[in-house]
Amino acid sequence: MKKFLLGSIMMTVLSLVITVFQISCTKTANAQQSNYILQPATSTTLGGVIIGNGLNVTSNGTLSVTATGLTQLNKLLIYDGQNIAIINYDGTGKISIPINLPTGRVFRSTTPVAHLSPDGQKIFFEVYESNTSTYFIYSCSVTGNSLQVIASSVNKPVDLLGVN
Repeated sequence: MKKFLLGSIMMTVLSLVITVFQISCTKTANAQQSNYILQPATSTTLGGVIIGNGLNVTSNGTLSVTATGLTQLNKLLIYDGQNIAIINYDGTGKISIPINLPTGRVFRSTTPVAHLSPDGQKIFFEVYESNTSTYFIYSCSVTGNSLQVIASSVNKPVDLLGVN
């Protein structure tokens, strides 16, 4: 009888252990709630991407860029021997830009290097001052106003390569 009683106790303990084990292993996984919003990505943290103007996303996640707000100006800068001027691609609409350089400063070459800004609002050009051997990059509005030095260098040319 002693063995039977001991066996019953052992079976009861084993049943309790199995029941506790099953209860502790029963976990529920809650999926993401429908109102969760992924925080925007930053330079140091992963996150969601915010789609701005000019960027499109297809249903499969492909991104593409559309050039909105960018237009081709169809303008050239020319030098007519006296002034820098803006002219249309077809040769019409010439507008001379009156540039009044400070005394002693001249366009760096007989054919000035000049560029029009992408928005068509400013021009950039090279200037030289012989008495100080100083080279300059200037900018001004297309009306000739707001003349300002962008860069300068003594005894070493500063070259204007382009405008982006």
